Amino acid sequence: MYMIPRTPPDPQPSRLRRRVIVELTPDELPLLEAAERRYGTKRQAVVAALAALADAASSPDERSPAASTGQGPHGVQGAEDERRRERDALADALSRAEAERDEARGAARRLERRLAQLQARAESEQEALGEEIAALAAARPSALYCARCERWAPEVEWAWRASEPGAGQVAHHAPCGDHGPGLIGLASWLARRGTPEGEKPTR
Repeated sequence: MYMIPRTPPDPQPSRLRRRVIVELTPDELPLLEAAERRYGTKRQAVVAALAALADAASSPDERSPAASTGQGPHGVQGAEDERRRERDALADALSRAEAERDEARGAARRLERRLAQLQARAESEQEALGEEIAALAAARPSALYCARCERWAPEVEWAWRASEPGAGQVAHHAPCGDHGPGLIGLASWLARRGTPEGEKPTR
C-alpha cells in the first residue's frame, strides 16, 4: 500500500514541504488507523510518532536500556554478578537460619527430656518421702504407760516440759502431775526427747 499523507493548508505558504511515500504491511495498517482516529489525520499521526521518537532519543532515561542504566556489555555482566552475589547471600542467610532453627529445636528437645527427668525424680522423691512419713507415723507411739495410775495414757494426755537447759524435754502424764523421774515414789515421766545419744536421764 502506498499512502500519500493528507496535508492541511499550510498557514505559512513559503515553508518548504516534502512529499513522503510510506509503504505499510497489512499488520501495520491497524496501527496507522488507530493513530489516525486519535490524532485526526494520517499526517498528524505520523508527525506525532516522529515527535515521540525524537523526544525519546533526546531523553537520558529513554535513549536505550544500556545508556539509561549504565549497563553496556560490562554493565550487564556486572549487574548479573551483583544479582548472583545477592542470591548467594540470601541462600547463605537462609541456610544459617535453618541451622539456627534446627539447633533451637534440638535445645528444646534436650530441655524437655531434662524436665521430664527432673519431674520423674521429684515424683520418686516425693513418693519415697511419703513412704518415710507413713513409716514414721506407724512407728509413733499412740499411748505411753503411766506407772502412777497404771494405765496407758493417750497422746492428748501427755504434757511436755524442759528438763534441764540443753537437755531436751520430758513428758509426764498430765492428769497424774509431774512428780519427777521417781527417786522415791513411782516415776511420772513417760518419755524424753532431744537428749543426746549416750546421755543418762537426770535424776
